[in-house]
Amino acid sequence: QKGNGKGSLVRIGMVECLVRPAGGRVGGLYFSWIVEGLGVRISIMDRGRPFGETPNVRIHVGAIRLLHERLDRVHAATKLLVEEMGCKVVGEKLSRVDACLDLVGVGVSEFVEPFVRGRCIRRGRKFGVYGDGLSFTGFHVGNGAIRLRIYDKVAECKGDAVKWDLMVARVYGGEVPEVASRVEFQLRRKVLKECEVETVADWMVKRGAILEYLNREWFRLTDDDVDRDNSTRFGPSRLWGLVCEGFATWAGPAFIAAVRTRVKRSAMDIEALVRQGIGCLTSAAARRA
Repeated sequence: QKGNGKGSLVRIGMVECLVRPAGGRVGGLYFSWIVEGLGVRISIMDRGRPFGETPNVRIHVGAIRLLHERLDRVHAATKLLVEEMGCKVVGEKLSRVDACLDLVGVGVSEFVEPFVRGRCIRRGRKFGVYGDGLSFTGFHVGNGAIRLRIYDKVAECKGDAVKWDLMVARVYGGEVPEVASRVEFQLRRKVLKECEVETVADWMVKRGAILEYLNREWFRLTDDDVDRDNSTRFGPSRLWGLVCEGFATWAGPAFIAAVRTRVKRSAMDIEALVRQGIGCLTSAAARRA
C-alpha cells in the first residue's frame, strides 16, 4: 500500500481502493473506516455485527458510477468487493433512492409557470421555488420521506466538467443540449419500507409501480386551474404526460400496484438497550483508565 494526506491505497481483490485516514459520521452514526473504490463509498463501523436495525456497513453509490453502469451490476460488484474484505453480508436495507428523468429541449420555466399558478395536484405540503435573481430555475415539493425536485440540469452540471462530459456522452447521446430539465424523486427509507422495498432487487421489481404512483397520485401538473373539491377529475397536463411516459419507459411497466403500508414502530428491545448502555459505560471507563 502507499499513502498520502488523503489516505492509503489498498488492493482488495482486483480493485485498488482508497482508505481514508479517518472515519466519519453518516446519518448521525460514526463509522470508523471509509473505503472508496469502484466509484462507491463504503463506511464501516468498529462492530462485528449490526445492532438491531442499525447497519454496521453503509454503502453510497454516486451518480458518476451509475452513469457508467446499471444499478443491478453496480450492486453485484459492490457486494463482491465487501465480501473480498472478508465480510459476510447477512442483510440488506435500501435507505435512499434518487429516481430521475431529463427532458431535453424543455426549459424549466415550462414546469415552474404552471406550478406557481397552482395548476398542480400535490400531496407534499412543503414546497419552495428556486431562482437566480433573474428568473425561476426550479422548485421542490416535499421535505420528508418523499421529495420532488425539478430544476435546470444544464445549469446545475456546468460547474462539474467531469460529470457534464459523462452526461453528454451517456444521457444526451453525444449532443450538447441548450436546455434540459431534470425531474427527480428522492425516496428515503421510511417510504421505501412502506412500499415493502428492502433490497435493490425489490426496487428493480417495484420501481415501475412506485413511479406510477408518484407521477399520478403524489404529484402532477395540470393544464387548467384545479377544483380542490374534486381534484380527481384533473388529469396530468400534456407536459406531465411526457414525464409519466419517460419514467415508464425507463422503469418498465407497473406489474404490481404500489401500496404504501404505514409501518408501526416495533417495541423497544430493552435487553439490547441495557447491553448497549453497559458497552458505552465500559468504553468510557477504559478511556479514563
